[in-house]
Amino acid sequence: MIFANLIGLLAVSHRTKDSEPSAPAWERLAWRELRVEIQRQVAEDGVDFEGSTAYHAFVLEMLAAGLLLSARAAAKRTALDQRAWLAKQLGAAGVSALQKMFVVLQALTPPSGLLPLVGDNDSGRLVYLETPKATPRDWRFLSCIGAALFEDPSLLPTGCQPGHRSAARRLTDGKPPDLGAGPERDAAFPVTGFYVMRGGGAYVLVSAGPIGTAGLGGHAHNDRLAFTLEIDGREFLVDPGVFVYTASVLERNAGRSVLTHNTLTVDGQEQNRWLESSPWWGCHEDTRCKCVAWDATPERTCFVGEHEGYVRLSPPVLHRRSLELKKISRQLSIKDEVIPRAASTIPPLTWSFVLHPDCDVQINRGGARIQRNGREIRFEASQGDWLHHETFFAPAYGVRENTNVLRLFHRPGVTEQSFLISW
Repeated sequence: MIFANLIGLLAVSHRTKDSEPSAPAWERLAWRELRVEIQRQVAEDGVDFEGSTAYHAFVLEMLAAGLLLSARAAAKRTALDQRAWLAKQLGAAGVSALQKMFVVLQALTPPSGLLPLVGDNDSGRLVYLETPKATPRDWRFLSCIGAALFEDPSLLPTGCQPGHRSAARRLTDGKPPDLGAGPERDAAFPVTGFYVMRGGGAYVLVSAGPIGTAGLGGHAHNDRLAFTLEIDGREFLVDPGVFVYTASVLERNAGRSVLTHNTLTVDGQEQNRWLESSPWWGCHEDTRCKCVAWDATPERTCFVGEHEGYVRLSPPVLHRRSLELKKISRQLSIKDEVIPRAASTIPPLTWSFVLHPDCDVQINRGGARIQRNGREIRFEASQGDWLHHETFFAPAYGVRENTNVLRLFHRPGVTEQSFLISW
């Protein structure tokens, strides 16, 4: 990662400033390139350009920890002094981009505190600042750093504990951030394509954007129009994450496949084709996924998105998905439409819904009942029969847990399917 190299160069230049004549030049180079890369790699909506939730947090951790350690090396210890010093080093635009990244992290963090794994994840870290043995997907310590640096408690997600804010004390002097949380509201990041729906005890994260990494899709999965679902702080429908990278191309592609994400598959085909030049990295931008409607009110939040990943098939079809979170009645409705671009029979369709490993599932006529730790959701389908079988969940890189995936199959010719999830 370029950011890791630049933060490392800053650290070396500080450490060797009294013994290495080139250290000042190294430091100038690092700051110059950091200004360039922050503008290049942080989208206008504040999300890291790789389009991965885990890499967004990882990049933000590298920047926050590295920049604040540099500020302390320059004897800037209070939040006010650190912000002013960083503005001189990075420019106002660079500091603004850093603040936006913290806004995104707060919005993406669900009530459980466990960041959904949309896209790749290698569980990488620059330096461990939080409580030992913390769950790798729990980045609330990082939000506490942002809240302290920008003196803004609204950057705190739900459930921050004293152990989370201890990291902020190590980097910024003064009063630690309050343990209150920022607003839990719907949020849209349209450049990257992350849409967060909240209310009625639900947290829903929808993936509906480009493949990331400047169109190369290096860390993208075939998860366009997929979503994750958390109810009352418990994960029910999850993104499976990634088990390994180059250790196994089979496991690598299993983690990237549309069949292991909570979305629709047409004729057994991937949404985006893998790059021919690499068995592990990148994909073609076949989907050109986008949100076509977004409306959030206190009573309901509606999302409509579509992608063109199956337009390349014969017959060519467009996938459109609508989600409506009904906050008062505590329901999530899903409608999938397969729209033909030419007069022909629609190929077979498969829907997949990956469950958290702690979920128990019972299939019944027309749907399923899913239980976890005293909570239950009811999953109904307008037509079709359910099956479930074993798949995997990778909460951290190199860690694989067994779980279940719900599947619904349709014979050729079906063009529309509706689901209702209630709790």
